[in-house]
Amino acid sequence: MSNIKLIVGLGNIGASYAKNRHNFGFLVVDSLVQKLKLDEISTNKSYEVAIWRPNTDEKILIVKPLTFMNNSGLVVAELMRFFKIGESETLVIHDDLDLPLGTVRMRQGGGSGGHRGVESINLVFGNDNFKRIKLGINRPPEHLPVEDYVLQNFSNDEQKDVDIVVDQVGQIVLQLCSGNKEFTEETIKVAYS
Repeated sequence: MSNIKLIVGLGNIGASYAKNRHNFGFLVVDSLVQKLKLDEISTNKSYEVAIWRPNTDEKILIVKPLTFMNNSGLVVAELMRFFKIGESETLVIHDDLDLPLGTVRMRQGGGSGGHRGVESINLVFGNDNFKRIKLGINRPPEHLPVEDYVLQNFSNDEQKDVDIVVDQVGQIVLQLCSGNKEFTEETIKVAYS
Protein backbone atom coordinates (compact mmCIF):
# COMPACT_ATOMS: atom_id res chain seq x y z
CA MET A 1 0.00 0.00 0.00
CA SER A 2 1.28 3.46 -0.92
CA ASN A 3 1.83 6.35 1.43
CA ILE A 4 1.06 8.74 -1.45
CA LYS A 5 -2.55 9.91 -1.41
CA LEU A 6 -2.35 13.05 -3.55
CA ILE A 7 -0.44 13.52 -6.84
CA VAL A 8 -0.37 17.09 -8.14
CA GLY A 9 1.00 18.12 -11.53
CA LEU A 10 1.79 21.84 -11.83
CA GLY A 11 1.00 23.91 -14.90
CA ASN A 12 -1.18 26.66 -16.34
CA ILE A 13 -4.61 26.14 -17.85
CA GLY A 14 -5.53 27.00 -21.43
CA ALA A 15 -4.59 25.79 -24.89
CA SER A 16 -1.89 28.45 -25.31
CA TYR A 17 0.04 27.01 -22.33
CA ALA A 18 -0.54 23.30 -23.03
CA LYS A 19 2.92 22.47 -24.44
CA ASN A 20 4.92 25.05 -22.44
CA ARG A 21 7.97 24.05 -20.43
CA HIS A 22 6.13 25.27 -17.31
CA ASN A 23 3.39 22.68 -17.97
CA PHE A 24 5.66 19.64 -17.68
CA GLY A 25 3.81 18.56 -14.52
CA PHE A 26 0.46 18.70 -16.35
CA LEU A 27 1.91 16.57 -19.18
CA VAL A 28 2.89 13.85 -16.72
CA VAL A 29 -0.45 13.69 -14.87
CA ASP A 30 -2.41 13.79 -18.14
CA SER A 31 -0.36 10.84 -19.39
CA LEU A 32 -0.81 9.00 -16.08
CA VAL A 33 -4.59 9.42 -16.15
CA GLN A 34 -4.65 8.16 -19.75
CA LYS A 35 -2.32 5.22 -18.97
CA LEU A 36 -4.51 4.17 -16.03
CA LYS A 37 -7.68 4.60 -18.16
CA LEU A 38 -9.30 6.64 -15.40
CA ASP A 39 -12.77 7.85 -16.26
CA GLU A 40 -13.81 9.08 -12.82
CA ILE A 41 -12.71 12.68 -13.45
CA SER A 42 -14.30 15.73 -11.82
CA THR A 43 -13.71 19.36 -12.70
CA ASN A 44 -14.66 22.48 -10.80
CA LYS A 45 -13.41 26.06 -11.05
CA SER A 46 -10.29 25.30 -8.98
CA TYR A 47 -9.08 21.87 -10.08
CA GLU A 48 -9.47 18.76 -12.21
CA VAL A 49 -9.21 15.52 -10.25
CA ALA A 50 -9.09 11.88 -11.29
CA ILE A 51 -9.56 9.22 -8.65
CA TRP A 52 -7.36 6.15 -8.90
CA ARG A 53 -8.23 3.11 -6.80
CA PRO A 54 -5.22 0.76 -6.92
CA ASN A 55 -7.16 -1.58 -4.62
CA THR A 56 -10.44 -1.57 -2.69
CA ASP A 57 -8.91 -0.01 0.42
CA GLU A 58 -7.04 2.80 -1.28
CA LYS A 59 -7.84 6.01 -3.13
CA ILE A 60 -5.23 8.27 -4.76
CA LEU A 61 -6.18 11.68 -6.16
CA ILE A 62 -4.43 12.82 -9.35
CA VAL A 63 -4.88 16.58 -9.64
CA LYS A 64 -4.31 19.50 -12.00
CA PRO A 65 -4.87 22.88 -10.30
CA LEU A 66 -6.87 25.21 -12.56
CA THR A 67 -5.92 28.38 -10.67
CA PHE A 68 -2.77 29.19 -12.66
CA MET A 69 0.66 28.41 -11.26
CA ASN A 70 0.93 31.15 -8.62
CA ASN A 71 -2.15 29.91 -6.71
CA SER A 72 -1.51 26.15 -6.88
CA GLY A 73 -1.10 26.00 -3.10
CA LEU A 74 -4.73 27.02 -2.52
CA VAL A 75 -5.96 23.96 -4.41
CA VAL A 76 -3.53 21.60 -2.72
CA ALA A 77 -4.51 22.90 0.74
CA GLU A 78 -8.25 22.61 -0.04
CA LEU A 79 -7.92 18.98 -1.14
CA MET A 80 -5.66 18.04 1.74
CA ARG A 81 -8.11 19.47 4.28
CA PHE A 82 -11.16 17.88 2.69
CA PHE A 83 -9.61 14.42 2.23
CA LYS A 84 -7.44 14.58 5.39
CA ILE A 85 -4.16 14.11 3.51
CA GLY A 86 -0.84 14.98 5.12
CA GLU A 87 2.08 16.86 3.57
CA SER A 88 4.22 13.73 3.51
CA GLU A 89 1.43 11.90 1.58
CA THR A 90 1.52 14.55 -1.16
CA LEU A 91 3.61 14.25 -4.36
CA VAL A 92 4.09 17.35 -6.52
CA ILE A 93 5.43 17.04 -10.09
CA HIS A 94 6.93 20.19 -11.63
CA ASP A 95 9.49 21.64 -14.03
CA ASP A 96 12.95 22.70 -12.81
CA LEU A 97 15.32 25.16 -14.51
CA ASP A 98 18.38 23.91 -12.67
CA LEU A 99 18.26 20.42 -14.16
CA PRO A 100 19.03 19.50 -17.77
CA LEU A 101 16.19 18.21 -19.92
CA GLY A 102 16.00 14.44 -19.52
CA THR A 103 17.00 14.55 -15.86
CA VAL A 104 14.53 13.89 -13.04
CA ARG A 105 15.16 14.54 -9.36
CA MET A 106 13.12 13.00 -6.55
CA ARG A 107 13.27 15.05 -3.37
CA GLN A 108 11.35 15.65 -0.16
CA GLY A 109 11.44 19.17 1.23
CA GLY A 110 13.71 22.01 0.17
CA GLY A 111 13.22 25.51 -1.19
CA SER A 112 11.22 26.53 -4.22
CA GLY A 113 14.18 27.49 -6.43
CA GLY A 114 12.06 30.44 -7.59
CA HIS A 115 9.27 28.19 -8.90
CA ARG A 116 6.04 30.11 -8.23
CA GLY A 117 3.84 27.01 -7.96
CA VAL A 118 6.15 25.44 -5.39
CA GLU A 119 6.38 28.79 -3.55
CA SER A 120 2.59 28.87 -3.36
CA ILE A 121 2.44 25.36 -1.91
CA ASN A 122 5.22 26.10 0.60
CA LEU A 123 3.39 29.25 1.69
CA VAL A 124 0.08 27.46 2.26
CA PHE A 125 1.71 24.51 4.07
CA GLY A 126 3.94 26.71 6.17
CA ASN A 127 6.64 24.13 5.47
CA ASP A 128 8.10 22.17 2.57
CA ASN A 129 7.59 18.61 3.85
CA PHE A 130 6.08 17.19 0.66
CA LYS A 131 7.50 14.85 -1.93
CA ARG A 132 8.53 16.21 -5.32
CA ILE A 133 9.50 14.94 -8.70
CA LYS A 134 11.41 17.73 -10.44
CA LEU A 135 11.62 17.60 -14.23
CA GLY A 136 14.61 19.29 -15.86
CA ILE A 137 13.93 21.88 -18.57
CA ASN A 138 17.44 23.47 -18.89
CA ARG A 139 18.32 27.10 -18.16
CA PRO A 140 17.29 29.72 -20.71
CA PRO A 141 19.80 31.37 -23.02
CA GLU A 142 21.38 34.47 -21.41
CA HIS A 143 19.34 36.92 -23.50
CA LEU A 144 15.97 35.37 -22.59
CA PRO A 145 14.19 36.19 -19.30
CA VAL A 146 13.19 33.14 -17.25
CA GLU A 147 9.49 34.18 -17.29
CA ASP A 148 9.47 34.13 -21.11
CA TYR A 149 11.48 30.91 -21.37
CA VAL A 150 9.22 28.78 -19.15
CA LEU A 151 6.16 29.94 -21.09
CA GLN A 152 7.64 28.84 -24.43
CA ASN A 153 6.77 25.48 -25.95
CA PHE A 154 9.39 22.77 -25.99
CA SER A 155 11.25 22.80 -29.31
CA ASN A 156 10.78 20.02 -31.85
CA ASP A 157 14.29 18.77 -30.97
CA GLU A 158 13.37 18.63 -27.27
CA GLN A 159 10.06 16.86 -27.77
CA LYS A 160 11.58 13.37 -28.08
CA ASP A 161 13.20 13.70 -24.65
CA VAL A 162 10.00 15.23 -23.22
CA ASP A 163 7.99 12.20 -24.37
CA ILE A 164 10.53 9.82 -22.79
CA VAL A 165 10.49 11.76 -19.50
CA VAL A 166 6.68 11.81 -19.38
CA ASP A 167 6.54 8.05 -19.93
CA GLN A 168 9.34 7.18 -17.50
CA VAL A 169 8.08 9.48 -14.73
CA GLY A 170 4.65 7.91 -15.13
CA GLN A 171 6.30 4.51 -14.55
CA ILE A 172 8.14 5.83 -11.48
CA VAL A 173 4.89 7.20 -10.02
CA LEU A 174 3.15 3.86 -10.58
CA GLN A 175 6.01 2.04 -8.83
CA LEU A 176 5.91 4.47 -5.90
CA CYS A 177 2.16 4.14 -5.53
CA SER A 178 2.20 0.35 -5.78
CA GLY A 179 4.88 0.06 -3.10
CA ASN A 180 7.36 -1.44 -5.59
CA LYS A 181 9.69 1.56 -5.15
CA GLU A 182 10.62 3.55 -2.06
CA PHE A 183 10.64 7.34 -2.32
CA THR A 184 14.33 8.16 -1.94
CA GLU A 185 16.14 11.35 -2.83
CA GLU A 186 17.83 10.59 -6.11
CA THR A 187 18.63 12.04 -9.52
CA ILE A 188 17.77 9.94 -12.55
CA LYS A 189 18.81 10.43 -16.17
CA VAL A 190 15.84 9.17 -18.19
CA ALA A 191 16.37 10.71 -21.63
CA TYR A 192 19.31 11.32 -23.91
CA SER A 193 19.49 14.22 -26.34
